[in-house]
Amino acid sequence: MTDSFIISPNLSENPRLNYPAWSISVNEWASLRNFGTVLITNLIPTDAAWNADHPAGEPRLPAPPADMAGNPNAAAIAVWKRNAEIAEKAEIISNEFKAAIIASLGSDIDRETSVGETGHITQSVSEILSLVRTAYGTLTTTDIAQRKASLNINPAQSFRANMAEFRHTFTALNSVGMYTSAYDQMEALEDACEGGPTASLVLAYKNEFPLLANRSFAAMTAYIEARIPNLTATAAGYAGKVESEAPISALVARFAALEARIEAAAAAAVAAPNHTGQGGRGGRGGGRAQGRGRGRGRQQPAPAPTANPYCFVHGHAGHPGTACKAMRFDNSYTDAMKQATAPTTIDGYRGAN
Repeated sequence: MTDSFIISPNLSENPRLNYPAWSISVNEWASLRNFGTVLITNLIPTDAAWNADHPAGEPRLPAPPADMAGNPNAAAIAVWKRNAEIAEKAEIISNEFKAAIIASLGSDIDRETSVGETGHITQSVSEILSLVRTAYGTLTTTDIAQRKASLNINPAQSFRANMAEFRHTFTALNSVGMYTSAYDQMEALEDACEGGPTASLVLAYKNEFPLLANRSFAAMTAYIEARIPNLTATAAGYAGKVESEAPISALVARFAALEARIEAAAAAAVAAPNHTGQGGRGGRGGGRAQGRGRGRGRQQPAPAPTANPYCFVHGHAGHPGTACKAMRFDNSYTDAMKQATAPTTIDGYRGAN
């Protein structure tokens, strides 16, 4: 496994965007090749960081033992040979590590980080990594915008693969203070799922865990993942999952549309003038006189308009909070929020104006 592991992604394209994932991969490569008490990861810190942590001047990797003097016994010779083998193995892995890093840079950054006519020959691993970090380890405003835009669900891959990319993006943007809280991460996931087949699972998770204190990004993704079959599906398989969940989404949409029609009809009935008709004598006009005018009743005045109702989520949008669809099916909204009649702060959340 360790022999087949390569450092990725390659920095030949979008180096600033790919740097965080590349840096993680560099650490993984070294960690996989640690052996015994020899830590290949010791090659990664800058000289300043290493010297600060090791003031006595300890080497990063074991050095070859000095030549033996006198007439050593068999036990001493065995120890010397063992130490020599360890040092030789560490040097071989160190050179492989350096070669793997250079191969992952791409030709342009390879040239940028090399030195004169000697290239990378005289450079240590930490020196190469420091040069790359200085040039590409800081995100620009454009990089940040591109990272945020990448937080969406790609239907061509599994949900698990999508969440792995979300975590990489969070790691990259943590360095600039973004998506550091579980709330921000869950909000990004909810926005990405909106309108898709997993939106109902997000809502179900929020209803099952109405308190924010009981939610986390890891728990939300695990909840959704456990309810999506065939997590290793290919693009075609994932499309099948979307189709299987589509009827549920269609029913939810039809239910919402029916509710809207019922509310509209009720509102129209309240606002419409009241026409009553009396038929002619002897009952002849009982069903027809309304259209003839002979027995037309008086028109009742329309009721006085009421004040525009208030909704905690949508403000004065034409409906009260008790009739808001967004709050009706989400248990994280309290009764006080649903019954609010004016902008106010409830449980630390400010209602819409």
